[in-house]
Amino acid sequence: MTGVAPAVCHAADVINPAKAEVRFVQEFGAPDEPAVPVLGVHSFHEEHDAAILRLAADQQLQSRQPLKWSETSPGVGDQVVVLGYPSLDGARNPLFVATIFGSRLNVKRLAPGELIGSRGGAMYHDCSTLGGNSGSPVVDIKTGTVVGLHRDGYFLARNEAVSAEGLREFVRG
Repeated sequence: MTGVAPAVCHAADVINPAKAEVRFVQEFGAPDEPAVPVLGVHSFHEEHDAAILRLAADQQLQSRQPLKWSETSPGVGDQVVVLGYPSLDGARNPLFVATIFGSRLNVKRLAPGELIGSRGGAMYHDCSTLGGNSGSPVVDIKTGTVVGLHRDGYFLARNEAVSAEGLREFVRG
C-alpha cells in the first residue's frame, strides 16, 4: 500500500526515488520523525506545476489525520497562513531575511497574511515565504481548511498558490 501527497515541483525537476523523501515533522527543538521515502511521481499537472507523489507505506501515514480541503472559494482579504519550511534563498530575497527569520530556517513556520486576488486556478497572497515553502498548504485561519498550495513568490509583489478547487480537480482526474 502506498500513500499519495500533493507537492509542487517544476517540469524540469527530476525526482530521484533514491534521494527523495517526505518529512511530516521537522520542528525546532523537537525530534524529527523518520522520513517517508518517495517512490515516484503518480501524476504531474503542467499548468498547476503540481505533482501527486507515490509514498512508501508507513505506519505514520496510516495514523496521520489528513488536512481538509476547503469546500468554498476564499475571497480577497480573507486571512490565511502558509504552513511550511522556509529555507535560505539568497538569490531572490534581501539581506533582512535573517532579521525576520533569525538563524532558524528549515523548521516548520506559520506565515500569516491575506489573500490579495485570484485568477483561474491561481490565487495570490501576501504571506512571508522563502525558498522551501513551495508545496506548503495555504490555510484559512477561520476554518483551518486548505484553500491552496503555495508554489511561487515575487518579492514585494505577491505570492502565488494553486487554488484548492484546481487541486481537487487534478486529484480527482
